[in-house]
Amino acid sequence: MEKPLPVLADEWIRYKRTRTRRGLSVASETAYRADLAAVARRVAADLGRGPEQELATAGAGAIAGAAQSEPLALLGLDDLTEDNLASAFAALVEADYAASTRSRMLSAWRGWCRWLARTGHLSVDPTAALETPAARASSGDADIYFSPDELARIVDAVAQPDPREDAPWPERDLALVALLGGSGARASEAIEARVGALRQENGSDTLHVVGKGGKRRTIPVAPEVVTAVQRYLDSRARRLGAPAASDRLFVRADGRPLNRQALDYLVDKWLRRAGVSLRPGELAHAFRHTYAVHLVQMGVPLPQVQELLGHASLTTTARYLRMTGAELQEAALVLPLRRYLAARQG
Repeated sequence: MEKPLPVLADEWIRYKRTRTRRGLSVASETAYRADLAAVARRVAADLGRGPEQELATAGAGAIAGAAQSEPLALLGLDDLTEDNLASAFAALVEADYAASTRSRMLSAWRGWCRWLARTGHLSVDPTAALETPAARASSGDADIYFSPDELARIVDAVAQPDPREDAPWPERDLALVALLGGSGARASEAIEARVGALRQENGSDTLHVVGKGGKRRTIPVAPEVVTAVQRYLDSRARRLGAPAASDRLFVRADGRPLNRQALDYLVDKWLRRAGVSLRPGELAHAFRHTYAVHLVQMGVPLPQVQELLGHASLTTTARYLRMTGAELQEAALVLPLRRYLAARQG
């Protein structure tokens, strides 16, 4: 009979305590447990075993609380797969965990999984192929975004049925691209969105989402986004029956709601078909970064971009300024003041 994961985590901690020359401090042990728990919560939520909404809105401040709730108890050894862990670490990107924090958490998981493989509890180390997050001095992970040409290729690829799929659903996929890229919604917000989330208010089309900490925000969207979603809903009604306004907006071919793993699988497939490359773990979230970058490039004031993205701090939004240096430089070169100064200097 296999041991529960909390027991195996305790055994690994004891191993670390006795095999490390100076032992483990209380703070180090607490950090290891918290890092294991934080990722386990995300794996459990993807597998439908955890409080999904609480998880979707949890940020870096939830680490300590995660350690207390023993989310490892929700999982078994069979759940520790490369795909499950990759999806969990992708969720950390979306939750705005710093690259240094994600690197530390991956280090804890690598140590534990290597020990599990070495002691025969796992046949392979599921973390072996996971990439260490790269720290970025200027803009963090926000510089993962699509160029206009890449966006065009993605839309073209998604709009065509995939001949390799048994039941391709281009209407659903194009609606996802439209919503993710046309609203800046987080992947978790798109997954949790309901059919009634798209509304017309005061003559404008809006998307209502629930973000971090349960905070609700309203995002204006273009008519083309609404059209893409409506065409998807029409096709969904033909396939699965008309949904209620309270039903999940995006579902799989069999009617089950999308989860993070399913969404990342779809995005990975779209990018491969479009010939667009991204680092693993930063798939669906790249649409949000693209939305933000393009707003900044068009001159939308940062406080407005902050409101649209649902950032708690303007500092978080300001990182997109650093990513558009070339475009901002070009904008500076066309200021009318240049002509006046040149005339005076001439």
